Amino acid sequence: MRAPFSPLGLAILFGVGVGGWWMGRESGEKEASRSKPPPRESTKVVASPTAGERREGPWDEETKRRLGKLAQERTEAMREAGMLGKKGAPNYLLTGEGGRLTQQAMRDAGITDSQAAAVQGVLNRAIEEASREVAARARLIADESNPDAGTFVYRIPALPDGSGNAVGRMEEQIRQVVGAQAAEILLRSFDPNNYVCGFGKYDVDVTVHRSGANPTAEFSFTYPETSQVVRRGMISESKIRQYFGSALDLLGER
Repeated sequence: MRAPFSPLGLAILFGVGVGGWWMGRESGEKEASRSKPPPRESTKVVASPTAGERREGPWDEETKRRLGKLAQERTEAMREAGMLGKKGAPNYLLTGEGGRLTQQAMRDAGITDSQAAAVQGVLNRAIEEASREVAARARLIADESNPDAGTFVYRIPALPDGSGNAVGRMEEQIRQVVGAQAAEILLRSFDPNNYVCGFGKYDVDVTVHRSGANPTAEFSFTYPETSQVVRRGMISESKIRQYFGSALDLLGER
């Protein structure tokens, strides 16, 4: 009687069965892979920049130009108010001790002694005219003053034209004396905001103390356009001459 399977037959049968199982497994996996949907693409939403975020490009450049223009306008407004010094001014002043022209200003402009004397005359007359106009607008605040103690309080409103006419006339007269080029050099060192209440530009509050041999004044200058105080302090007689000219002398005790 023959054995149903020889060892070799069993091996072949086992191999065929395993091979068929493996091939069926691969076929099934391939079929399953074909039936699976393709993997979804990954997407990322990129938020558009908000108003507060910085943007590059033409819009950003336009904003920079606009902000730069606003900053420049603000700087010029501060110069006009007297909060900043005159643009392009040298490191010396047109006038020094006693209101006299400085040697540095005369040398840089290349003017003669006779021309300097003529310019000095123009300045003196302009300052005296501004002093009279300022004094004429002053009002004594009686209830804040103490005449017995030599204390006088004044309010002085700005001139209607804000000093523009007086300064313009003075500058034109200097050009006529020394010529346009030398006048330009001289006027670089002249800031009208520093003289006689800004040549009448400012609203002024001033308290004058005349009790001693050397009078003093406590003052504040307010720029009417912005109602901002641009200068204040306590000054002695020499500075009183610069900031008020002869206006306080003309007031006397009225």
